[in-house]
Amino acid sequence: MENNNDDKLYEQLIDVRQQLQWFKQQEEILVERVIKKFQAEHIDRAENRGMVIRLSERTIWKYTPAVTSKSEELKLLKSHEEATGQATKTMTPFLRLTLRDKK
Repeated sequence: MENNNDDKLYEQLIDVRQQLQWFKQQEEILVERVIKKFQAEHIDRAENRGMVIRLSERTIWKYTPAVTSKSEELKLLKSHEEATGQATKTMTPFLRLTLRDKK
């Protein structure tokens, strides 16, 4: 009987994850549309249902080759410390859901 309850629990988790994925996709579409609307109307905020929607900017940096090479060097140094045990790690549990190959 426990197996049946486990299956229902797993199914519920999978259903919720699939719904979240759909909602995230819908959110991306709506965010893009709202940004375009704000830009077209030259506004940076709107209020609706007690919430404020603000248009903000995120800074994304692109570095020179000299800095990029240092970044790559740092990655190698980190990998070396991980491999030799000099770096310490903390394990945090999480769940990963993947689609099983259909056979």
